[in-house]
Amino acid sequence: MLTTTQAAALAGTTRFTVEREIKRGHLAAQRTGRIWSIDPAEAKRWAAAFTPYAGLRGPRHSPTQ
Repeated sequence: MLTTTQAAALAGTTRFTVEREIKRGHLAAQRTGRIWSIDPAEAKRWAAAFTPYAGLRGPRHSPTQ
């Protein structure tokens, strides 16, 4: 079983994003107390399909030339 930090490393993101994905139902996990446990095969499946949200809004300022 993997922690949220380990799953985040597989996808190149943060543990906060992993926890958000778990809560949204995009990543299956089990919770024991305060600790999330993620099956390695499930983490790899999710990481392969995960699309980071970074840059979704585009640049803040238009480029000047």
